[in-house]
Amino acid sequence: MDEFHDGFDEVSADFDDPLPERTCRVCGCTDSRACPGGCYWVQEDLCSRCAEILRGPMAAGLVIGLILGVIVGVILGVVFMFTVIR
Repeated sequence: MDEFHDGFDEVSADFDDPLPERTCRVCGCTDSRACPGGCYWVQEDLCSRCAEILRGPMAAGLVIGLILGVIVGVILGVVFMFTVIR
């Protein structure tokens, strides 16, 4: 019985330590210090305001990537066609 009790004291001591506060990886807001106007968690380390701000550049990057992919694909297709025809 003493062995069980000693182990229980060690485990319960670990729960006495406070958990680290969630912090946004972009702006540094926390549960106790939210963004001006308020925010909520959309990922473990990303608040809703920063997610909204990041959405614009990411969406623009995806569109630019798709356009460049199509252009490169067309150029490679034309080069391949001329290579095969000759």
